[in-house]
Amino acid sequence: MKGMHGIIFSYGEKPGLGQLTANRIHGSLPFGGDYRVVDFILSNMVNAGITDVGVIMHGKCQSMLDHLGTGKSWDLSRKTGGLKLLPAFAYSESRGVVGAFRGKMEALGRHNVLQDKGKELRFNGYVWDGFAARINSVQGYYQRSMELLRPEIRAELFCPQRPVYAKENDAASTYIDPSGECVNSLISDGCDIQGSIRNCILFRGVRVEKGAHVENSILFKNTVVRLSLIHIS
Repeated sequence: MKGMHGIIFSYGEKPGLGQLTANRIHGSLPFGGDYRVVDFILSNMVNAGITDVGVIMHGKCQSMLDHLGTGKSWDLSRKTGGLKLLPAFAYSESRGVVGAFRGKMEALGRHNVLQDKGKELRFNGYVWDGFAARINSVQGYYQRSMELLRPEIRAELFCPQRPVYAKENDAASTYIDPSGECVNSLISDGCDIQGSIRNCILFRGVRVEKGAHVENSILFKNTVVRLSLIHIS
């Protein structure tokens, strides 16, 4: 869409997410095995033809910065437009350019810019009645994640006409031992499954050792499960 600009706000506090966001802002939260929450938003914009996108963030941003990089994974590493990473409150006390930048970001966050230009801009509302995930608590994160195990939800979210882009992954293929078991689960690359998993989501590098059984669980990157039983009812 020529002339369109996208803005992603990722600096609001989400206390309900607890330890999930202890070391990251919520836009960088892992979701669905191979993705971060921001991947879905960025992909939607790129699929709609919006190639000038700013991500406004504040707080523990390092995880987000490392993940987004130059924006190459979303074809947003461009000389014109592309991806701009905007720390919302980075400024100096001097009245220079940086200080003015901070004021603009705060005004934008309060929607003052849009209000002031209301007569000049065209606003449209669109109804989306498909799958949408509002994640603001640990329980909500678990429930929305486990919905991805339903084929109809996966088919809608990961539609070929609207691909979801993410940071490149150079991990080896996942290994499932002949004696291992994998039932109704999403498994990222680089995993080693020698035990049994049922109704699970595994992020990259997870190892389930022989004799271990995991059910109804989400295992984050590089988790190791030894001979035991993990079951969440």
